[in-house]
Order: sequence, then structure tokens, then C-alpha cells
Amino acid sequence: MHELTLALNIVQILEEQALSRNFNRVKQVWLEMGAMSCVEETSLRFGLASATRNTLADGAQFHIAHTPGRGWCHHCCQVFETRQPVTHCPRCHSVQIQHEPSDALRIRELEVE
Repeated sequence: MHELTLALNIVQILEEQALSRNFNRVKQVWLEMGAMSCVEETSLRFGLASATRNTLADGAQFHIAHTPGRGWCHHCCQVFETRQPVTHCPRCHSVQIQHEPSDALRIRELEVE
């Protein structure tokens, strides 16, 4: 379950930020999860509940926003959004498409004390 490793990494980032920015507690965290991140939200939430115990983020609320993937068709020059991997343009069905990276899981915002 790589979600637990991700959760541990998130806690490590929060602890590093607490040292550099002088805060003692994390109350809320807003995460962005890309459509192609291959992260299962339920497993990530379980991992966060475990990884934050007895840390500065113990009891913090985690908000997860799902961001769609974007692609561009070389044939019809259309930009499209997707929440799953696609192999062709949804408009003209060309296979000449380019995907923007949408596999990120990132911390977007924090509420701290």
C-alpha cells in the first residue's frame, strides 16, 4: 500500500515546514490529487489517520480536491479534460494526443497554529 508511504511523506513535509515557518500545530490540510496519480483516496485517508497520530497534525482535517487530467489533440487542436487515461481524442478520435502531467499529489494549503 503506497498510500501509507505517501501519508508518512506528507507528515514529514509538515514537520519540516513547522520547523522552518515556526508553527506548532496543523489544523487543516488541503491536498490536490491528480486524476492519474494512482492514489486510492480511502487508503490515503486511512494512512493519514495512522501517520498523523502523536504528531503536530494529530486530529487535522484533510481535504482532498481531485484535479482532472488535461490533454491536447494534435489533429483537431482541441484541449480536453479527463479523469482516466485516454488513448484518443474524445472529439475527433485521433490517437495523436499529448497529455499534461496529472499524476501529482501535492499540498496546496495549510491552516496552522
